Amino acid sequence: MNLKSYLEDNNAQKQISKLAKKCKNKKVVFYGAGDFFYTIKDNYDLSGLNVVGISDLKFNTNKSENKTEYRALAPDELKTEDYDAIVITLLNDLQILKVLENQILKGTKNENVDIYPIITPTIKYLISKLFERSKTI
Repeated sequence: MNLKSYLEDNNAQKQISKLAKKCKNKKVVFYGAGDFFYTIKDNYDLSGLNVVGISDLKFNTNKSENKTEYRALAPDELKTEDYDAIVITLLNDLQILKVLENQILKGTKNENVDIYPIITPTIKYLISKLFERSKTI
């Protein structure tokens, strides 16, 4: 998948700006530090979000893999850190949402923090992909 095209097709900056309004005056942690995150970080304005950290499984063993200005957090640190919202910066956000809610945050002081996807595929995008698939069948 071409991540830049995906983001452009889904009006990424518009969605990020709307998310920034929802998260106004909230301390935000990004969850996911892979290609999808770096494509967003390198091509879109995230300055409207008050980001206090970034969490990823790779930070369990090596926080020096963090190539951002944000504080690296292992997923287990999300249980005790001080923040108000998590923004999922992975394509498989629904799968990660379940892990965050049912495994990482459940029963902790942060179990009720808001969790948002950074980008949600638009209806227009989903329909266009459906038609592309039907042409190949």
